[in-house]
Amino acid sequence: MKRSKYLEHLSHDHHAGLQMVARIVKDLQDGAPASRLAQLVRDFWASDLEHHFDEEERLLLPLMTRPPLAELGRRMKDEHLLLRQLAHHEHDHEGKLAQFADVLKQHIRFEERELFPAVETNVPDHVLLA
Repeated sequence: MKRSKYLEHLSHDHHAGLQMVARIVKDLQDGAPASRLAQLVRDFWASDLEHHFDEEERLLLPLMTRPPLAELGRRMKDEHLLLRQLAHHEHDHEGKLAQFADVLKQHIRFEERELFPAVETNVPDHVLLA
């Protein structure tokens, strides 16, 4: 799907997130040590995800103050909070790593399938690109 230029770079970040999800899932299936995967999650948080979440909240939330976008904005923020907590959790077992991967995958799907299309539909281009 073609994205607004305003959202395009955020969609590219989502691709990197899905690659991380696939890596975690594969490594868990292959029996990789949880400690190594936990470090991978922490590194991904520090190098990519933290900035991505901050940028989405800075750019999108001010545009999402009224229905139908307000509820989507609240969901985005709630999911960001959950993912922040999971990324900083001590991933001492495979269950927490699998949970992080699943929540991240579902969150990316939500943003790509619901939130971004709603922003593109409800916010005029001249506002998005201003």
